[in-house]
Amino acid sequence: MALNITTQLVMQAATARGWKAELYEGGRGLYTVSTLDGRKFFLKGMRSFKTGEVNGYIAGQKDIAQAIATELKIRTPATMQYKAMGQKETDFLKRHGRVVVKPVGGAHGLGVSVNIDTLPKLNRAVEIAAEYSQSILLQQQITGDDYRLLMIGGELVAAAIRRPAFVIGDGVHTVEQLIKVENGSNRRAPGYQKSLSHIDSDSASEFLGDAMKSVPAKGEEMTVVGIANIGRGGVSIDVTRTVGDQLVKDAQKLTDYLDMGVCGVDFIVTEDNSHYFIEMNGAPSLGLHERPYSGSPQPVADAFLDWLAKTD
Repeated sequence: MALNITTQLVMQAATARGWKAELYEGGRGLYTVSTLDGRKFFLKGMRSFKTGEVNGYIAGQKDIAQAIATELKIRTPATMQYKAMGQKETDFLKRHGRVVVKPVGGAHGLGVSVNIDTLPKLNRAVEIAAEYSQSILLQQQITGDDYRLLMIGGELVAAAIRRPAFVIGDGVHTVEQLIKVENGSNRRAPGYQKSLSHIDSDSASEFLGDAMKSVPAKGEEMTVVGIANIGRGGVSIDVTRTVGDQLVKDAQKLTDYLDMGVCGVDFIVTEDNSHYFIEMNGAPSLGLHERPYSGSPQPVADAFLDWLAKTD
């Protein structure tokens, strides 16, 4: 069975410090690490006995997480629950110009559509989101950089800007062909098996339409997926040393309130340095921080093991 990048990194870090790390015989993505003093921890990705089930559920429900952020006076994009295509939905789209449509309980960017600016696009986006959740959100689209802050034990251990998947033209091949070439490189693999995932061709087709057949000029960089999600083929740029203090404080406020020992907190930061809370992830991937596309690697697997083994 192919291991995801997070499991690989945690097991490698555990082995490097002399701990025992092994896959659980029962499978289902479970593995164990055992400390030098004989303590044994069952893990699934970043989930452990220290991860509260209710807290993790809340973090995964975008509408609840948004409500909590608002309660804590953290800025969020204007958001509404989709009911049926009616006047409220139409007015929301007109008011904000561009919206994001997302399933309430989705993950890995599945079912999310961006740059929705017409009613036909909105109808199609709702159809896509409905494949992943009965509850759907419409959200004002904020333009800016997509930040992921990794919080462990109430402290920032890494921060990265995530960029949507892109290809670089050669003046000969179509976007569709360039995606296939990029996906064939050794640095990419399906899902989260490596720090870079395959660029999702379905997401690219939905985002680009007929432009998939276009031929970008030599050296031209072309974004091919609308969302900055690593699982959809996006890349990460480490910004741990330069991330803003207020951004970190708001991430701490959220994770402390929910008692989330491990959490990825996502914000959009605009050109004027304002930031908007987007969502949380109770089982964040480590690959984008340990092996960023650019910038300094951060030893987040070791930070996780330190927190896991801490007894006070």
